[in-house]
Amino acid sequence: RPDHVAYAMEVNQLASKNPARWKKFLAFSRDIYVALKRENPALQICVTFSADLLSDESQASAQKKAIKEILPFTDLLAVSAHPYIFQTNPSKIPKDYFSRIAQLAPGKPFAIAETAFPAEDSDILGFERVGKPAWQQDWLRFCLEEAARSNAKFVVWMTPRDIDDLFARVPPLLHEFLKFI
Repeated sequence: RPDHVAYAMEVNQLASKNPARWKKFLAFSRDIYVALKRENPALQICVTFSADLLSDESQASAQKKAIKEILPFTDLLAVSAHPYIFQTNPSKIPKDYFSRIAQLAPGKPFAIAETAFPAEDSDILGFERVGKPAWQQDWLRFCLEEAARSNAKFVVWMTPRDIDDLFARVPPLLHEFLKFI
């Protein structure tokens, strides 16, 4: 009996990578959303959006358009936020990182559906990340402050520990996926 269900993650990535498939996904989303709401009218059903794509000025306009297209098929404006992939120091992440997304649908409840920040340096398949405990703490504080400011429904801290131990234990087939977490 969940309170919220996300039926697709970081959907705006598809809009930027494959516009033809995005159009098909919009139709799929409409059908899924309508069917799920019919069976579970009180359940909050959503997709999530990659906050990082909106930070890329070259994609911002197209991203805003894509998000507005799918808004009828999501009850929440839920974001996935992994800014450390592009900016290791959280003090350099724009202060409007979340608010610029929340402004796209002021009538929709906001949520941080997944986020994390590394507390230590790691090198996974040559993908190096710089991490510091203080930076992780700064990012978590920022997320919680922004969540409070926007009256967010929830915040999910996706990886409570750095993933290098996990990476060492999973089959090589999953390495490509995990290097982007």
